[in-house]
Amino acid sequence: VGDRPSSAYWHASAEHRMECINRLRGRFQYILFDCSPVLICSDALGIASLVDGVLIVVEANRTTRQEISEAERRIEAAGGSVCGSILNKRKSPVPAWAQRRL
Repeated sequence: VGDRPSSAYWHASAEHRMECINRLRGRFQYILFDCSPVLICSDALGIASLVDGVLIVVEANRTTRQEISEAERRIEAAGGSVCGSILNKRKSPVPAWAQRRL
């Protein structure tokens, strides 16, 4: 649209975001958006109400319950639906020597 890059419209217009998402829905069965952390950046909140659901990525041994609750609250306040969470960077309690034998 004009001389502005598409990314400028993505951030400026909810209508443009919805149009892009609908075009993707027409071509793909599943679409994943990898966004910055909700407590640091509002990118995910800008599309939360436009997508079917949001998964929260939780970093093992770092993300607190309060941070998870706050992220859920912000997503729901933005009109999004939290479907669940993904645990990331979990360390295996099984020693490496035993892991190799499995």
